[in-house]
Amino acid sequence: MFVTIILILFYWFILSLLSLLIGGNGYLQAFFPLDSRELIFRFVSIFFILLGNLYLLSKLGKDRKKEAIKKEDNELKQYLPEIRPKKDINLTGQSFIYKVANSMLKVSFSGISLATFAKLALALIVSEKHFINCVGAVFFSAGNQPNFLTLKASYNMPFPLPKECKNVSFQKCICGEAAQKKTIQFSENHKNCPFFSEKKFFKGHNHYCVPLINQGNLLGVVNLILAPGSKRTKESDRYLMDVANAMALGIEHKQEMGQTTEINKCLSELTGQPHENIKKLLHLYGEVSESSCAFYKRHNPKTGILTSLAQYRPPRYYDDQEAEDSIGQDIINSRKPLMVIRGLTETKYIKKDLNIIRNDFITCVGSVVKLREEPIGAVYAFYQLDFIPGRKSQEHLKMIASAIGREEERIYENKVLKEAYSKLKKAQNSLVQSEKLAALGRFASGIAHEVKNPLGVILGGVEFLQKKIVNPDKSIVMALEKVKDSTLRANKIVQNLLTFSKPSARKHEVIDLRKLIEETLSLLGYKVSLVNIKIINEVKHFSQGVVGDKNQIQQVLFNLFLNAIEAMPKGGKLKIRAHKVSGPKGHKEKNSCVVEIADTGEGIPEQNLAKIFEPFFTTKRDSKGTGLGLAMCKMIVENNQGKLAIKSKLDKGTTAEIFLPLNTQD
Repeated sequence: MFVTIILILFYWFILSLLSLLIGGNGYLQAFFPLDSRELIFRFVSIFFILLGNLYLLSKLGKDRKKEAIKKEDNELKQYLPEIRPKKDINLTGQSFIYKVANSMLKVSFSGISLATFAKLALALIVSEKHFINCVGAVFFSAGNQPNFLTLKASYNMPFPLPKECKNVSFQKCICGEAAQKKTIQFSENHKNCPFFSEKKFFKGHNHYCVPLINQGNLLGVVNLILAPGSKRTKESDRYLMDVANAMALGIEHKQEMGQTTEINKCLSELTGQPHENIKKLLHLYGEVSESSCAFYKRHNPKTGILTSLAQYRPPRYYDDQEAEDSIGQDIINSRKPLMVIRGLTETKYIKKDLNIIRNDFITCVGSVVKLREEPIGAVYAFYQLDFIPGRKSQEHLKMIASAIGREEERIYENKVLKEAYSKLKKAQNSLVQSEKLAALGRFASGIAHEVKNPLGVILGGVEFLQKKIVNPDKSIVMALEKVKDSTLRANKIVQNLLTFSKPSARKHEVIDLRKLIEETLSLLGYKVSLVNIKIINEVKHFSQGVVGDKNQIQQVLFNLFLNAIEAMPKGGKLKIRAHKVSGPKGHKEKNSCVVEIADTGEGIPEQNLAKIFEPFFTTKRDSKGTGLGLAMCKMIVENNQGKLAIKSKLDKGTTAEIFLPLNTQD
């Protein structure tokens, strides 16, 4: 079609160019002529170009079809001559029947397609034409669509099959009757076969319909069209039953070979995305089992519920989750590699799963999926017919379920690796922080005394001047006060550095949290009175003591209270509460207490939360902070066998959590 359009455009361009050169028309009239005769000429020419292309395409299609038929005939001729019997061979001879069946099984192991094998098998079955007077043969496959047969192959048919034969209902003809009853059916004078009789291919023809059955499963039906006057005999029944069994084995083998090819292809195309791989494997499970639909559901041991992770052709109504006593739960509890549940409409599942009624499901085939030898989920498929998978198909389904289990293991390993990486990153950050603190300690120890001595001299000089100056000017007084305040602030910074680098020896004592918090709040009464802050102290009801150094814990509380008050310059609420916990993740103590200090202040930006414990990092305005407060608090709490955590949201407030070990002694 694309080539035809290109030819038409090229032809139009050439005619327009000639019109431009010879006729002297303008560009617009040359490419879009207004003359009706010229337009008719061009469109008639295009019409003949289209006809020519259609003819060439049809001829090419016929040639390709002939080539395909010739290739298929050559494949048939490769096997037919070795078993074609002589005219005088008796059909009842066991050696002849054995030879036909053996050749059919031998062909099934070759590399030909299923359709070609089916056509060859039909040729082998009707090889003794002089006995059964067979005009032609047709093979119908029993697919996953219930009560229907699908046309797969035909041999030596003297007429084209009607379109009604492509998908035949069990209720419409003798082929469906043979499939339904699973026995040979014979029809004289084209009775019970309306499609053939309506077309009136030839009068008085008969039908021999033979079901292909293996291990109780219907694989299809062979319909032999016989010449008028042909009769059914015991010998022909025995012959057809024997060779039909061989054909059924061959068809199942070809189907299994196709399944193996599909499985190998799917496994080779798996990527590094386990969830996507599970979807591919479930799709493969549904195709290999030729099911109406299939699901993979993972089991949650905490809730006992199965949740769907992947679906293959899910019906309109299906449950995404399953509770106790469901099909998926029973497959997991059975721990069987493969479980076949037949007659679903007569089981307990009909009350639990409405899909059985809604979708006419009759059979369910499922496999348990294991993670490190423990069930983690179930993969299962539904059928709208009574179905039992063959031995090889069962192995394939188990293999796919095992592959899903390996993908689940990859998901678990990725999760473990992610957690390990997170812990490693935290440990690395902690190591970097420790290195920073160690460097800061060495730095503080080296310069503290050198800085404190000049600061002492400056402070003494300021105090001396304040005493000696009589009736000083206000500007001089303010200047001296500012120098004194700055000197005291610098001295405090140096003292904090010394405390940070060389913490005092920790005392081990039982602390009354209620009393300690009340004492600390009383020290900040003057700060609270300056702004409209409401303090809500809920620690009054907490009676159990904690273990630690009272002075150090009070220093932490004071610093955190002060931070909360300074974060609410326009007022707000400061809420303090304490309760027992099982301890934070990774905490050494099993029995701990957490003190929560929550404010409704400005909050901390998310990008700064990871830096708040770094020395000298501060977000306070006007250089009010040194950046050592939270770093010291963290160090003190950890030295007291606790943990400090900060949670904050911008413009919503900050919550500081102090985890401390409880006093477990009476």
